[in-house]
Amino acid sequence: MMVISALFLAFSLQTVPQDESVRLERLEREIAENERSAAEIRTRTEEMEPTLERLRGQIVSTASALQTAEAEATQLEQDLQSIGAREAVALEERDAKSLELSQVLGALQNLERSKPPALVVSPGDAQQAALAAIALSSLTPRLADIVEARKEEIIRLATLREEKQSAQRQLENTNAALAARRRLLQGLLDERESVFNRDMAAM
Repeated sequence: MMVISALFLAFSLQTVPQDESVRLERLEREIAENERSAAEIRTRTEEMEPTLERLRGQIVSTASALQTAEAEATQLEQDLQSIGAREAVALEERDAKSLELSQVLGALQNLERSKPPALVVSPGDAQQAALAAIALSSLTPRLADIVEARKEEIIRLATLREEKQSAQRQLENTNAALAARRRLLQGLLDERESVFNRDMAAM
């Protein structure tokens, strides 16, 4: 019995150091593997840094251009609203001038119809002719003023419509540029995410 106990003790003393050695070796392998993984991560990070830096620069510049284009679009929309308001006022003034012109022309036609014959000479006819002459002398300058004002309104409306068309074309171009920059920005963001995912998968 004593011999068996001695043998068991001797075996235990031999196996404990062996088990500890195995455990230490396993830990050393794990540490070495972790160090290799860390080194690979550092290497991959250093390798993809130029790509990420390029993407960061492009994203910043594209986002800045997008903000500028959005501000331009907003300003153009405000300009169009202002032009539309001025155009509405100009149309109202043109219509008012047209109505006034119609009234003056109607008055002149009435004077023309009521003018007495040239050969008829009587106190009543003379008085009527004098009144017609006075009315005609007052209406003629007014008619000239209205015609001149209408010319100015026509020119003003034409100018406003040209400005409006120009602003609309600019807004269309700006909106097209906005859409293109939004697509570009989204593409850059997708590319950056793809780079991250690809490199993380490789690690």
